[in-house]
Amino acid sequence: MSIGLECEAGYIGGIRASDEYDYDADYLGNGMTFLIDANTKTERYTFGIAWIDNVGWDEPIDDNRDVETWFGADPTLAL
Repeated sequence: MSIGLECEAGYIGGIRASDEYDYDADYLGNGMTFLIDANTKTERYTFGIAWIDNVGWDEPIDDNRDVETWFGADPTLAL
């Protein structure tokens, strides 16, 4: 399973690398979170979730399996 968010993620010396977003995201042990503060004006947040059904525990993992859900969850690639 993969979770993708549109958010700010780049900082250089503690300064936001761009001003495209007024909120951030952070990885958690079991998912992700949007980081919203008092200056955030955004009211709608874009995210994507992708997973693979019917995968058995003993099924071999190939090199492509690692990125299949990553592409599906990336909101910038949505059609």
